[in-house]
Amino acid sequence: MKKKDFFEQLNRELENALPPMSERLKDEIIQTSADRLPARCDTRTTTSKRKPSLRFVKIFTAAASIILSFIMLFSLFGRNIFLRGEEFAVMQIDINPSLALTLDEDYRVKKVTSRNEDGDVLLQDKTFAESLQDKSAEEAARLIAERAAATGYIRISDKGTAEKYNKITVSLFNNRENASKEAQGIQNELVEFFNDKGVYVYIETFSEKTPEAETLTNKYDTLPTLWYDFKTESADIAALTSLAEKTVYDYAADLLKDSLAKYDLLNEIGRINKKIIALPENSGGEIFGNYWTVDEKILGIEGNALFAQMSPLIETLYILYGIDCRERGLIHGSVSYQKYKAASDYYEAILDEEDMEDLRKLDAEGIDENSFGGIENLPRRLRFYSLVANDFFGKIASDILDGAVQTAEKLLNDISALVSDRAEKREQKFSALFSLERKPISEQEYEDFLQRIGKKE
Repeated sequence: MKKKDFFEQLNRELENALPPMSERLKDEIIQTSADRLPARCDTRTTTSKRKPSLRFVKIFTAAASIILSFIMLFSLFGRNIFLRGEEFAVMQIDINPSLALTLDEDYRVKKVTSRNEDGDVLLQDKTFAESLQDKSAEEAARLIAERAAATGYIRISDKGTAEKYNKITVSLFNNRENASKEAQGIQNELVEFFNDKGVYVYIETFSEKTPEAETLTNKYDTLPTLWYDFKTESADIAALTSLAEKTVYDYAADLLKDSLAKYDLLNEIGRINKKIIALPENSGGEIFGNYWTVDEKILGIEGNALFAQMSPLIETLYILYGIDCRERGLIHGSVSYQKYKAASDYYEAILDEEDMEDLRKLDAEGIDENSFGGIENLPRRLRFYSLVANDFFGKIASDILDGAVQTAEKLLNDISALVSDRAEKREQKFSALFSLERKPISEQEYEDFLQRIGKKE
């Protein structure tokens, strides 16, 4: 409340506290002290012992009450009322997706803005982006972190090492009070959330008082929600072409990592299955002694341990890639085994070890113009398309990289289509995996995690 408005309200409350004056009292002649003294009274020796009127007591009590309330109000909120100017605060969340949220004086969300391509994946769903408005900073941070995990930006099964671990960084920039309390609250909220989900994530929070908070707030309040919308709103044909190529490279990197993960998952299932077949107590051979057809009751301790390793891999194969090999038994298990074999043999038919080595090298280097674009990388792109097997992406990517798209409208449509498809595919794939029940992480287990990644002595 502004200072002027506060005093106007205070005056109104004081006036309302006074009892209304009756018409009789208005017409009453005002007597002086001399009029009220008895005749021949010596004012020098006589002391008046008149008691104050009831009306005066009521007026005095009401006024005193208002004044006391004012003193209490000032002591509690006076600093905010009289000293606090306009406040500006920005919360920046970095996972790999990067988002900026402008906050009001109560640290509630006013606007959310994507700061990079992966941020667009989280905000592609307009309903989700709009749902963040007016949320507290803590709740908004949790919802964004949850969506990041549900779209594959948090590795669900990663327990962390000193070299590699899940991390979320939250930075608060403001122009008034140092937001250390709010930052700590956000950190506690996220740690508790992921521990309950059984996912190891290191949460890092910063708070900084800076005069640049106003500039940052004005910047993000005026930017479009999506990063791509900002990049394309005034781009010429050359800039749009470069942006379209970058969109292809970003999506291609996702597809390559996912396809290599699928390839490795199938190989790991095959490796464990061969160990099961080779157990001394297993005489069923490849047909009747594989994981899907053998009677696990005949297997010993080693066999039971291999079964325990296999079960989550089979479940992951179904959740992530839709290959349902979960049923076991002589009949149903044989069908499951054939499904697995068909998926595994596909890669052996189209790619040899040298091809896979080149694609792993591409994944390690990163996909960009030098490693993926141009006529010189055509053989590599063909190997990529064989492994990925995504006709939708292949058609758009080939047209963009081969220079077949010549109009700004077509480039904009292609960029939008790729971004939308990328977001949809990631959510379809990873949301089911994240929603699986896992054992919560205890306080001690989280402390061990912090020590393991070098964040605590």
